[in-house]
Amino acid sequence: MVLGQDDDEAGGEQEAHDMFARLGVGEADLVPLAYVDLLNSAQEASPAR
Repeated sequence: MVLGQDDDEAGGEQEAHDMFARLGVGEADLVPLAYVDLLNSAQEASPAR
């Protein structure tokens, strides 16, 4: 979600959860951090080439 300057965090979170429900994405499918952070941590964990 990208919030506008006048949007509040709670409204953005609710909009995201509504979208997840429409798409059939359950709580168990969610990760606790941003996708880009997952990618960065995977790169740090892999051996250097």
